[in-house]
Amino acid sequence: MFKIDNIRIEQLSHNLEEKVWQPKHASFINKFLANDLAAVDTTTSHLTTVDSLQAQELTKDISSKLIVNSISALVNWQVSFKQMVDFTHARDAQTVDQILLLQHEPVFTQGINGKAEHLLQQQANIPVMQADRGGQITYHGPKQQIIYLLIDFERKKKHYANFDVKFYARNIISAMENAVVNILTHLGLKNVHAKLDAPGIYVEQKKISSLGIKVTRQGTYHGIAINLDMDLAPFHSINPCGYAGLEMCNVLDYVDVQALHALGLITADQVKTYTHEDLYHLIQELVSEYFVSYIAKCFAYEQILDGKNLSAI
Repeated sequence: MFKIDNIRIEQLSHNLEEKVWQPKHASFINKFLANDLAAVDTTTSHLTTVDSLQAQELTKDISSKLIVNSISALVNWQVSFKQMVDFTHARDAQTVDQILLLQHEPVFTQGINGKAEHLLQQQANIPVMQADRGGQITYHGPKQQIIYLLIDFERKKKHYANFDVKFYARNIISAMENAVVNILTHLGLKNVHAKLDAPGIYVEQKKISSLGIKVTRQGTYHGIAINLDMDLAPFHSINPCGYAGLEMCNVLDYVDVQALHALGLITADQVKTYTHEDLYHLIQELVSEYFVSYIAKCFAYEQILDGKNLSAI
């Protein structure tokens, strides 16, 4: 059963070096990360230019710690929703922030402002569930990467106030948008961009990623969905995010083995043997790992821990 554990700072007092989250593709990610974050004022690098001593002290604080939990099995959306709400209501000043990486069983989710007319055709095998995020109806299913952010918003806000840096919900939304635009661009996709008037990430006029976040005094939940190699047919039964005729697309519509070879991610020998499934798994790793790395650096998380290695705590 899927469950989000409320891990508190006092549980993280020993052997943390053995529990650090280690991206497989750090060398590729690190080629771009510093430059991608150069203009962001919420990073530890920027805070250090404001007050180096205080920034150094903050690296020891709970606000600098982040747990990454990756779930391999498909997760029922309603179960995950209840778990996120329960976790957020139960968290306190000693609860460590988390990022969840997962995929959902097929489901349509309707935002708080959702209109019934945007569900064009009910699918017998796909439930329609009510969410408390903004926006209209969307679809989640296998081979779509879901990334949920469970952040103590007020703690982060106070953290940045010490440096006279403003922190708003928009900072989180922009960071999610930028992370996806950046990694897809680094993978060779052209004209990847966010839209202010139609939230999400687009490749030219096709939508490749949807996002929505709930911000409460206790913390944030929900996050972003990135279409990797999913079945797009269920989107034909809805007006995606309330836009009639909006075309959806997948990352694998634009990336192939030759492109990955050109980027130095696979060898010439692998090009000959790489299957479509191999390609999907590599893209899933790259997109997820870059996203986590970007969010962690963007919001001054200096200690990123692997949730799988915390199971014995």
